[in-house]
Formats: sequence, structure tokens, C-alpha cells
Amino acid sequence: MARIGVAMVAFDGIRPFHLSVPCAVFGENSDDEAPPFELRVCAVESGEQRT
Repeated sequence: MARIGVAMVAFDGIRPFHLSVPCAVFGENSDDEAPPFELRVCAVESGEQRT
């Protein structure tokens, strides 16, 4: 089965909760199967992003 790519955009000042929910939904699972999604966290700007 092909994995579906999911990109999550992080920006300066984002709240950690807003990053945690998509990670919980689309992140790795504990089953033996490969997860159906490939989650990537992307930044709007280069460098450190503050929360």
C-alpha cells in the first residue's frame, strides 16, 4: 500500500498543542503494520521557530 504524504506547517509562535494533534492523528502507530501516512513537519521560514 502506498503511503499518503501529509505536511504540517509550523510557524513562529505556533502553540505546541497545534503541533501535537496532527502528530497524534497522522504519526506512527504501535501496530506491526506500516503507518498509512508519512508525516513531515515543515517550517514557513528557516531557522528556529518559537512556540
